[in-house]
Amino acid sequence: MATSGAYIDKGPSIDWSTDDNIYGRFKMWKQRCELLLTGPMATMSEEVKCKHLLYWSGERGMELFNSWDLSAEDQKKLVNYWEKFENYAKPHLNELLAVWELHNLRQGMLSLEDFIIKLRILIKEANYPAEHYDRFLRDFLVLGINSDRVRKDCFKEGNTLTFSKARGWQKPMSRQKDNCN
Repeated sequence: MATSGAYIDKGPSIDWSTDDNIYGRFKMWKQRCELLLTGPMATMSEEVKCKHLLYWSGERGMELFNSWDLSAEDQKKLVNYWEKFENYAKPHLNELLAVWELHNLRQGMLSLEDFIIKLRILIKEANYPAEHYDRFLRDFLVLGINSDRVRKDCFKEGNTLTFSKARGWQKPMSRQKDNCN
């Protein structure tokens, strides 16, 4: 039991530096925190969870907290912390920069899976409409993959090409490349 308590006390940390990736770091930090808050800490009161979250947010997080105008009652609700922290991180999200990175992203030395992960992150950061998410994945995958042969096959398929199909065609090429190394 003492081991899990020590783990919870240490908790996830975040770098609050306001660069282009702060929102991405915030989302990952929030996800790690929520794993603890809904896992080993699930039985704790929300007020105690708020105190842990504030502790994990570090010195800069506490400075942000001190700048908020939360009532004593609002200080006991996690949703208020997440909202305020996200409001701090989100303005630093630059949709236009994410779009530019998407248009210039090439697979290069990235594995297929790492390339697709990067595409997914940038598409979300570019704030494209959710209903077009798969199409953007398909388009940027085809444009950025290393294999000219697979790209040409994708172009031949035309408008009926799906992300899953393009990804499936690329997988054998990735395995061939791995076998050559």
